[in-house]
Amino acid sequence: MSALNLRNVLRRNPDRPSLRDRAAALKVAARLVIRPPKLEAGAATPGEAAAIVDRVLVSLVQEFVAIGKAQDETLAANDNPDAFDSPDWVRLEQRGAAVLARIVSTRARTVEGMRAKASLLDLCRIKSFAKPFDDLSRSVQSDADAIGVAPPPAGLTDPHVAMLPALRQAFAWTRDAHPLGACAPYSPEDRAFTAVLHHCGNVANAIAALPPPATLAGLGALALALSVNAEEAIGRPQNDSMDDQRYPEERRLVAAIRAMMAASGVEPLPGWVGFEVGPDSDAGWEAVNARAGKGSAPAWALAGKSGPDDMQEV
Repeated sequence: MSALNLRNVLRRNPDRPSLRDRAAALKVAARLVIRPPKLEAGAATPGEAAAIVDRVLVSLVQEFVAIGKAQDETLAANDNPDAFDSPDWVRLEQRGAAVLARIVSTRARTVEGMRAKASLLDLCRIKSFAKPFDDLSRSVQSDADAIGVAPPPAGLTDPHVAMLPALRQAFAWTRDAHPLGACAPYSPEDRAFTAVLHHCGNVANAIAALPPPATLAGLGALALALSVNAEEAIGRPQNDSMDDQRYPEERRLVAAIRAMMAASGVEPLPGWVGFEVGPDSDAGWEAVNARAGKGSAPAWALAGKSGPDDMQEV
């Protein structure tokens, strides 16, 4: 039985508020409960204070999701039928229960905080058990009443999430077919490579064209779709004083995508080489080519089609 490496789970998330920020947020929350804050010159407005408090709530939601992923990894690494009783899994289960209790008891003060909390209702470990689901549902409803908005419907799923498997498959085809890009122009292999690239771009564009997502899962799917088109969007550095001033629009897009990925907790697609052209992306392409060998393409691409038969082209 292989031991689970929990370092990535226990390592502090750099996007999570520091202890000092969390302590400040708790003080703000206490003042909001005891008495309304007096607005003075330079003081935080109620909206700003609410956003600070909800940073703690969002970090708890992200921690709960990460714990669930770690539990799945524990089970996958353990061939024993009693894996649910393993010390690692039990410890994570206890931590998850404590984090969930804090999420339920922490009032969301912004729509974003409420949506982050409501996104957990889609998790199997929540909706498959009556008490956690009911407790969290009541908490979300209470937050919505206090904020004055309607809560997201239970089981809300963004259409971005439904298209994510197609995006993952389309992107995997581009990695497998990458060596074919070196074949003779207009050869069957070159045409297949081009068809695979166009299909992946079409799927990514279709996700990006959907209405804005309402859940963290939808936000993550949108971030991955945007990252496909933003791969190597920033050109190779020229090592002069102008490098920081080149590609201003691309750098703003990259910053937004990175923030979306951090907030939703998604990892880059396998084989993705990064936003910038440089030594890291060069090494990434070398790894892609090493895995792909001579390269391969799906049958539909080699047959001259624009996409798989079982998917309506978008």
